[in-house]
Amino acid sequence: MDDERPEQRPEEVPGHGGAEAYDDAVPPGAPGPHGHRPLAVPDDGQRMGLDRRTEEGALIDFAGSLDPARRGHRVVAWVLIGAFGLPALLALWQLLGILLDGLLDALLPG
Repeated sequence: MDDERPEQRPEEVPGHGGAEAYDDAVPPGAPGPHGHRPLAVPDDGQRMGLDRRTEEGALIDFAGSLDPARRGHRVVAWVLIGAFGLPALLALWQLLGILLDGLLDALLPG
């Protein structure tokens, strides 16, 4: 092999400050060096510290990047609505059942 130079980590390459330097140098929403798309996180989400490196920000970024003109993206959006909405609806249904049972027991003793 002609290329027998030792492997260098990004921090050791002259003029390269590593991933942390890149994260600090690039403002949120700016495309990356490899043509990455800008953040789809709204401005208020960015002010709260959400970006694609946080779990919640990555989900918001993913959902915000869906194109409603594409059928596959609409399907993914409905799956996301179901994945987050269905557990909330089931929890609400269970809570209402508990409240109604308690109310009926209080109104109709016996």
